[in-house]
This record gives sequence, structure tokens and C-alpha cells, in this order.
Amino acid sequence: MDDYDVIVVGSGIGGVGVAALLAHAGYKTLVLEKNDRIGGACSSYIKETEKGKYVVDVAVHFFSQGLKGRFGKILKKIGIAYKNEKGQLVSDYIKFVPNLANKVRLKVKGREGFTSVMGLRPSSRDKKVEKKEPLDEKSAYKKEEQKEIMSVIGSILQTSKKKIRELDERQVDLKTWVNEITTNKKAHDLVAVMCGTFFTIPPRMASAAEYIICLQEAVFKNDATYPIGGCLAIPNAFAEGVKKYGGEVRTNSPVSKILIEDDKVVGVVCNEEEIRSKIVISNTGIKRTVSTLVGEEYFDKDYVKTVKDLIQSNSAITFKFGLKKPINELKDIPVIQMTQPRITPLKGFEEEAKQGKKVPKAAGYLVPILSNMDPNLAPKGCQLVIFGTSAPSSVEGGDWKRWTDAYYNDILDYYPELAEENRVDFMDVFTPFDYIRYTGKAGGPVEGTALTPAQSGKRRISSVLPIEGLFVVGDTAGTDTHGVGTQLAADSALKLADIILKEYKLTEIKK
Repeated sequence: MDDYDVIVVGSGIGGVGVAALLAHAGYKTLVLEKNDRIGGACSSYIKETEKGKYVVDVAVHFFSQGLKGRFGKILKKIGIAYKNEKGQLVSDYIKFVPNLANKVRLKVKGREGFTSVMGLRPSSRDKKVEKKEPLDEKSAYKKEEQKEIMSVIGSILQTSKKKIRELDERQVDLKTWVNEITTNKKAHDLVAVMCGTFFTIPPRMASAAEYIICLQEAVFKNDATYPIGGCLAIPNAFAEGVKKYGGEVRTNSPVSKILIEDDKVVGVVCNEEEIRSKIVISNTGIKRTVSTLVGEEYFDKDYVKTVKDLIQSNSAITFKFGLKKPINELKDIPVIQMTQPRITPLKGFEEEAKQGKKVPKAAGYLVPILSNMDPNLAPKGCQLVIFGTSAPSSVEGGDWKRWTDAYYNDILDYYPELAEENRVDFMDVFTPFDYIRYTGKAGGPVEGTALTPAQSGKRRISSVLPIEGLFVVGDTAGTDTHGVGTQLAADSALKLADIILKEYKLTEIKK
């Protein structure tokens, strides 16, 4: 007799999300997480200093949707979110900071003040721009630049579903599509920064259709948000759903093998213990699942090649600052998208760039000021800020120190206050090496299967693997799944749960 109906390996958003959905449906469910806390890259850790306790996100997160999106859909399906008297979806298990979309700001290096990302309009609290150049009074961009940028954003928001389908079928990349609207370099650079924030790949690699879908969702749902308690609050809410319906969530439980007998899944090996089940769902990435946890010998050679050839997104470098004294300019803003006037190699890497070598480039940073969204994430009077930027999965000689030093100095060009004596309480720096350790995915990609034209929509590799009872969930697999980051993982969970509920009836599983 099986120990469980379903075993989920890994507790990222996709893993713990699908576990909650299946537990709610009556499947005896076990989640196994190798780390000492759940969530994978969507997790948080405690940092203690003399000032007190900080709750720090592992990655860099700001969520395009909260309860109006796929998180809310999962919570509603499992009965732990409901509509209040105003008709708004709420949950007793998680709270989100509301109405953040219009508060996100864009900061262009070398120019004073901020620009509102939503509509490129500043708020009344934004600094006035010094008119050293003929800048529009309501924007940190020159009038011609703003015109071209607004043309691109307007085209994105007005693109019909029929046109999106056409772009998807033609497999048009984002750069090619934007070129049809404008060749203005500033407009292209801003799209590149926003595409990097969404998909962690350049526009020449990104699916135009998928980018349009994601930006339209973010704007029209107007639900950009952040969870009270830090990123860990989201997987924690899903985990509570698992436990509410009789499931288990175990940490410090690394799975070394998925067991196959007669071309069927029969369980896993965890901490040298064999645990049996008819269904195993891996949230550790499709590449690792096929090559390591199962073994390539169990799959057709063509399938193995297909999986190996999947393109991953870039990884990330993040700087996490606990500040004893807040930076004045950042006192009231929840999130900043920092960008450069020109995308160029960082200082000290110019010669290597000329030689065609891989070098850090000054593109931009996503900067959530976490303590502005939830003051309890930092000690009283302190500020918690994360700067995140795209990075390759590896560098020559593994010398990440040189890269992080270059990015740190670039950040100081924006905010020299960070170098002031007695300003910084702590600084943690994470490289792709750290994200490999947290997620178990080779290269530490932000998106395990990048959202390229060939890997998006109906062409995205299936969550259903060619072994009976074996599935993959999360950002690496799921045909016709959509969304930015964690939204993509949550969509994978929703759609995989539907497949399993249809194909693996509970009465058959229990036999």
C-alpha cells in the first residue's frame, strides 16, 4: 500500500500551490523541501543585528498581482479566501499591501527626481526635474523620448487578443515587435529594463506575445502588491492549506531519487528513506528532474534532448541593505525601477567588453524598499532595501566578487549615502551561486524555462512527463501557462492540478 497519494518534491510557489489544491481535493499529500524553510526563491530569512530583527527576501520580489491574480485563485479554490461585504477577495491566512501600482517609480541615472511607471507621470511628492535639458515638466524624459515611450506602452495596452495570438503564432520576439513601433534607443532601453524585470532575458530573446499578456494583466488588474510578512507569507499560506486538508509539509527533507518501476512512478527516496506514492510532482525544475532525480535512461533520447535544449533565463545578483538611517529620497516609495541613460559595460570591464567577453552591464535594478511596504520587516527607524539586477549563470573563473564590486559601485552612483559611515547596518550579497543552492536549479535561473517565442504559450513544454504518474510544476514547465515569475509558477500549479484531477481519479488512486 502507498504511503501517500501524491508526493511533491520542492515547496516553491508551484509545488506548495499544487499540493494545496490536491490536498483540498482529498489526495493524501506530502511536500518534501530540502531547505530549512519553504518557498524556494520566494522565501525570506531572519537577519539579527544590534538594531533588531530584519525579515529579508531571498530574491528580489514585487508582485504584479496578489489576490486578484493566481494567488487568490488558488486560495479561493482551497476555501481559505472569500469575498467580503464589499465583494473583495480576502483571506485570513495572508494579507497584501494594496494599491501599489501607481506608487512605483522610475529613476533614470543622472536625472533628478522620479517618474511614475504607470503612465510615466510623477506624483505630487516627486522632485521637480531640473531643466538642464528640454524635458517635459511631467516626466524625467525629453519630450521626444516620452512620446516614443508612450507610443510603445500605448501599443502594448491596446493590442487585441487576436493580434497577440498572431504574434505568438509567428513567434515574434519583443525587440522585433518594438522596432515596428519605434527605433528610438531610449524607448528600446526602457523596454529592455522592463523586460529584464519581467523575464530576466533581453528583448531579442523574449516572446512579444507573452510580454504583452503580462503587462496588460499588470496594468488592467491594477493589483501590484507585496505580502505582509515578506515573500515567505505566500508559500506559508499555501502550506497552511495543505495542512488544513490533512497533508504534510516537511523541511530539511532532500529527495535524492524518484523511483520508477515498470515505467511508472512508485515513490521517492528522501533522507535514505523510501516513501511510496502513485503520483510524484517535481518542483525542482524539469532539467534536474529528468537528468538527476529520475535518470535519463528512463526516457526516450529525443525527449532528453528536448529537455536539455530548453533555454533558461539569466540569474540575478542582489544586494540586501539594512540601513540604520533611511535614505531620505526613499522614505515613502515602495518600489523603484532604476535605469541608465545608456546600457554600457560597468567601470573596469571596458577592455573585456571590446574583446567580446561576458561582462556586467549597466542596465537597471529593481529596488523594493520592503520596510516602506511593511514596517515590521525592519527594526523601528531602520530601512530594508533590496537592489536586484540580471546576471549570467556563471562567469569566467567564478570570480563573482569582481562583478559584485562593480555593481556595488554602480549602485553608489545612484545613492552615495550607502557608503556613509554608520549608515549600513548590514549588507548581504547574493550571486547565482546562492540561488543554485536555494533552488537546486543549475545556473540559478530566475525563470527555469525562459519565456522565449519557442518556449511560450502552447509551445511551452508540458508538465506531464512521459512516465506514468510523473509531473513537473513551476516556472520550468506547463503548456499554455502565463505570468511573471511567481504568477507563472502559480498558473502551472492551477493547470497541473486540473490535469491530475481529471486523469487520476481519487477512487483509482486509493486502490
